[in-house]
Amino acid sequence: MRSRLRRGASNFKMPQLVKDPTEGNWVMRHRVSVHTGTYRNKQVVEVDL
Repeated sequence: MRSRLRRGASNFKMPQLVKDPTEGNWVMRHRVSVHTGTYRNKQVVEVDL
């Protein structure tokens, strides 16, 4: 039973991050950028600074 628990813990992976082409921030793939409100170089969310 314990060996199953240890095997499961070794499969954790870091999230896939890419650089935002407009700002250069690291963002998760297929998500809206929190800093700029853009997705695939299109403004989709109004961001208040």
